[in-house]
Amino acid sequence: MRGAHPSLWSRLREVGIPFFKLEDRAQAIAGLVLLLIGLVGVNALNVANSYVGRDMFSALAGRTAGRFFRFAGVLACVFAASTIVEVLNRYVEQRLGLRWRAWLTRRLVGRYLADRTYQRLIGREDIDNPDQRISEDVRSFTSMTLSFIVLLVNGIFTLAAFAGVLWSITPWLLLTAMLYAFAGTSGSILIGHRLVRLDNLQLRKEADFRFALGRVREHAAAVAQLGGEHAETARLGDRLESVVVNSRQIIGVSRNLGFFTTAYGYLTQIIPVAVVAPLYVRGEAEFGTVTQAAMAFTQVLGAFSLIATQFQQVSQFAAVIGRLGPMWEATEPEARVVEEAARAAARPEMTIPAVETKPNAHVLAYDHLTLQTPQNGRPLVSDLSLELPEGKRMVVAGPMGAGKSALFLATAGLWRGGAGRIVSPGPRHVMFLPYPPYTPSGRLRDLLLYGLDSGDLGDDRLLEVLREVGLERAIAEAGGLEAESDWSSVLSEGEQQALAFARLLLQNPAFAFIEHPTGSLDAEQVQRLYGALARSAITYISIGDHPALAGYHDLRLDLHGDGSWQLVPTEAVRTGEPGRGAHA
Repeated sequence: MRGAHPSLWSRLREVGIPFFKLEDRAQAIAGLVLLLIGLVGVNALNVANSYVGRDMFSALAGRTAGRFFRFAGVLACVFAASTIVEVLNRYVEQRLGLRWRAWLTRRLVGRYLADRTYQRLIGREDIDNPDQRISEDVRSFTSMTLSFIVLLVNGIFTLAAFAGVLWSITPWLLLTAMLYAFAGTSGSILIGHRLVRLDNLQLRKEADFRFALGRVREHAAAVAQLGGEHAETARLGDRLESVVVNSRQIIGVSRNLGFFTTAYGYLTQIIPVAVVAPLYVRGEAEFGTVTQAAMAFTQVLGAFSLIATQFQQVSQFAAVIGRLGPMWEATEPEARVVEEAARAAARPEMTIPAVETKPNAHVLAYDHLTLQTPQNGRPLVSDLSLELPEGKRMVVAGPMGAGKSALFLATAGLWRGGAGRIVSPGPRHVMFLPYPPYTPSGRLRDLLLYGLDSGDLGDDRLLEVLREVGLERAIAEAGGLEAESDWSSVLSEGEQQALAFARLLLQNPAFAFIEHPTGSLDAEQVQRLYGALARSAITYISIGDHPALAGYHDLRLDLHGDGSWQLVPTEAVRTGEPGRGAHA
């Protein structure tokens, strides 16, 4: 098991290396090999460039025109070859980066959606904005990693290629390059070390700002109806100010780092000339050797000074790893077990209701079920024991905060505070309809079949169910089953809820849980939808207090808000007879 605070290097290995070891390893390794061959070619051509350029300028200094133009032609050929190799190298790098990004994004999306990890990460302060981490941070990680691999390997090849050139001119050139690079690296780290923390914070603040903007777009109707423009302006202004304040700090540190690195870069044009000039003056070197020394010194110094010249990029890369690493770790299969153990250790009195799956059972049962609020342990339902066989329909009612939604979530295995046992036929036999209904964009056919085992469901069956829930005309006006749109804005809330009922009828599970079914429905729609359900073989449990629901259910479970509950036949509710099976 890794440590509590993995290093950036360990996270880089953990997230990056699997691409080169798993199913895409052949293409990944082939891409890396092509990159290495290209880098060798670039450096070989650069060395050739330095020697041809040396001879060309020496010919110019000696006023030998024929020799000068001969070497100028050779140099033009070297430049042409360098152009081809560098462009192809960049192409290979971008294609490999794209393949890596696609692989890593698919892998992370799969881990995020597996085992309901997306639900478990809600509210985790250390995993803010997981959508941004999966999309933008993965893209930055793959492109930056490849860029730094290219820089590092190219630096090694450059040292191997040009260190000998400097040494052949004078060993002092190589020693000067090493000392100057050490001074530049030390200065860059000293001045810019704060950038790593600031860049990490900037990514988080930018993501928070985008999230707030997205919330306004998603809830535009509610904002307009409530007249919330002033409040949203103030809220977005606060988020923007937070972005600006942190950006101002980054700009300040970058300014100081820029003074140092810019001066550092300018001096590289003087230092090699200053070292070689005495040799030229004494006649111990040709004029072309001075230009060759300047080029070779710049190449070697660049290889030694990667941190000094790329410090801002390194800090941004570290920030990306610092965000992507925790996301990768949090979506590991064993992370859920570790998190539950940590929660149990922190609050030993807080247990989780056990959902026991019995695929052949024809009953939904609660065995001494107790539900509490995870925050303060307030009792919502105490010692609930009942069995609901197939064919018996039940409505769950009670005041706000009484635990109706907690019972809904506990049955789905999503409630984290309580004890007892829930016996269920399992996911294939129980369907949940949350409120408000989830209406993703895409083809209407896919939306209708979302989450279902479509099997042999043909268009005739789909259209029959749409007629049953009163959506046939709306679907026809929208363009039919193949139409694509953002359906949450095209369909009304009532139509979206009717669409959820259509999915329920198509799936036809043994049991169904329906949360707040009357939230967006009028009396006529309630009658139509529940009439269709009543004609089906589905045993449904509705969470809601609307009086119209009583006629479509056999039992009513009243939750009183203090943990007590009462189970009565709906006929007794309608006639005012005393209930049976009460518990307090």
